[in-house]
Amino acid sequence: MNEEERIFYGWWIVLVCFFSLFIAYGARFYSFGVFFKPMSKELGWTRTMTSSAFGLSTILYGLAAPLVGKILDKYGAKYLISGGAFLGGVGFMLCYFTANLTQFYIFYTVIMTLGISATGLVSTNGAVAKWFTKKRATAMGILSAGAGLGAFVLVPIAERLVSHYGWRLSFVFMGLIVWIALIPISLLLLRNTPQEMGLLPDGEKETAPANKPAGENLPLKPKGPTWTLKQAMATPAFWLISANFFLFLITYMFIIIHLVPFGTDIGHSRTVAAFAISLLTVVSIPAKLCGGYIGDRIDLKKLLIGAFLLQFFSMIFFLNIIGVKTVFSLYAFVVIFGFAYGIILPLTPALVAKLYGAPSMGVIWGGIILIGTFGGGIGPIIA
Repeated sequence: MNEEERIFYGWWIVLVCFFSLFIAYGARFYSFGVFFKPMSKELGWTRTMTSSAFGLSTILYGLAAPLVGKILDKYGAKYLISGGAFLGGVGFMLCYFTANLTQFYIFYTVIMTLGISATGLVSTNGAVAKWFTKKRATAMGILSAGAGLGAFVLVPIAERLVSHYGWRLSFVFMGLIVWIALIPISLLLLRNTPQEMGLLPDGEKETAPANKPAGENLPLKPKGPTWTLKQAMATPAFWLISANFFLFLITYMFIIIHLVPFGTDIGHSRTVAAFAISLLTVVSIPAKLCGGYIGDRIDLKKLLIGAFLLQFFSMIFFLNIIGVKTVFSLYAFVVIFGFAYGIILPLTPALVAKLYGAPSMGVIWGGIILIGTFGGGIGPIIA
């Protein structure tokens, strides 16, 4: 295969990061609702106590985001993601030994969360942003589809595991899945920047002088302005994007965490309610792909505004007007809500990278996630 026929290596980076979100978010974020009731019942916890463990986990995830972004910008994604997967797997497995709420806070809220934070949105979005410019929204749309597909696959698996083996052993299985599926692929395939491989973003060709081979003059780091988090925080755009992400995560997290227990409360079976989560996330996959493709071709801000309005409509109409007591109305709600969510998630970091550049993407996106995840943290508790 000659050089012209080779697949641009950036798409392999997208694949690895796609798989990172598939494993990490499918195992942690989306599957928690399946563990919720069995764990609360056995240990005698109220729903507020159980929700608080996840809410604090989300806040810690946000607090770790700027540090994860700084490490990413300085050292790259390879050892960050593989090391995070190892620690996250340990946290999952330790949940087997949970006897009280304090232990669960240590195992799940702290250890597992710190590990997963290194494999999540900051590291994957930041890694992909360095490999693409013109096709960045498309690449991020494909990448973010990993989280939705992970939920579609791993939530039913988690539900089956909990039904057959109980919640304790199922946490151990989740830890093993993170280890086996994520650590090898990140160590083998991840590279930090296209320049390190003598390439340019988007697979474009360098015009080299006649006496020098292509790639010889490329810097090791991507070109572009370098912002500090403090400088970005002095711009209005940073706070507007952060406010949007904060409000988005309030609604998103209380739907993800409470939809399964709420669905069973109003008469749906646990299987129907668990499938609603899977359906929400699988619907988000084409939305992410289409949103990313369109986002490279039209104004990102207009597309985001439309997605927020669609999310608003779904919550007002279904949750507050007609309700979701029938299976049809429940699934109609998650389809509309999931499509809006699918557009919002990849286009927000794409907008950040467009405004502040790839070299600073990690730390600035981490700062926005820090603010936004406080919304995710309080959302389940408010609900």
